[in-house]
Amino acid sequence: MFGLTFFYYIILSIVLWTTIVNANTEIRNFEVTEQQEIIIPQISKWPTLFPGKNEGEMALQMAPAETSLDNMSPNAAVWNPKSYPHEIWVVLDLDHEEWKKYSKFTLRLSWPASLPASFFMQIYTPESLFGELPKSLQTSITEINKDTPEARITRRMFAHIRVVDETGGISATTAPQHVTFRVILEPLIMGVLPASVQPTVLAIVLVASLAALAVPWINRYLERLARNAMEETTKAKAE
Repeated sequence: MFGLTFFYYIILSIVLWTTIVNANTEIRNFEVTEQQEIIIPQISKWPTLFPGKNEGEMALQMAPAETSLDNMSPNAAVWNPKSYPHEIWVVLDLDHEEWKKYSKFTLRLSWPASLPASFFMQIYTPESLFGELPKSLQTSITEINKDTPEARITRRMFAHIRVVDETGGISATTAPQHVTFRVILEPLIMGVLPASVQPTVLAIVLVASLAALAVPWINRYLERLARNAMEETTKAKAE
């Protein structure tokens, strides 16, 4: 049994190593928080991830290595891709019926290992996002929300993604360099297992289980062969 366990460990290690070689990955696991929805007009312009469209390819311009994250977009309300090409805001629409049974999710970014980029992700609830806005905007948004007939409870959350060059080779005077990356949002099965890898894990468990059932039979067969061989050797010596 130890041999089989070690064998599967080696296989999984090879798979993970291959993935790491081909791409870098940044992951944020988070728990859903139900809160009162806050209407922020700018959000309608942000890309949205939801069941059926839970992944996509995006591109950002890498900021120089010395760039302070605080010097990027000061808040979500003023962000636009032309003025702030080093970052993007994404809506994580968790209100769909298909995802309501899950309480934990993972947001994963992957990009070519050949690109020296450092990604930074932050996850926001409606309340925490509202808290990041300037007081003047909070006041105007509060007025907008007063006109809403009923305050809706939402599971919707938001991701702020930023990218910085990690080599120091990019500066304000060099040509802009873009990095294309893939973003994937998916629920965590039992709070730990990404939904996309569930079939692979189940297949490995099935193969391991079948192999474990076969091991005792194989051992008995080999023991019988060895015993017969020893008996024949003993008999031959006696003659």
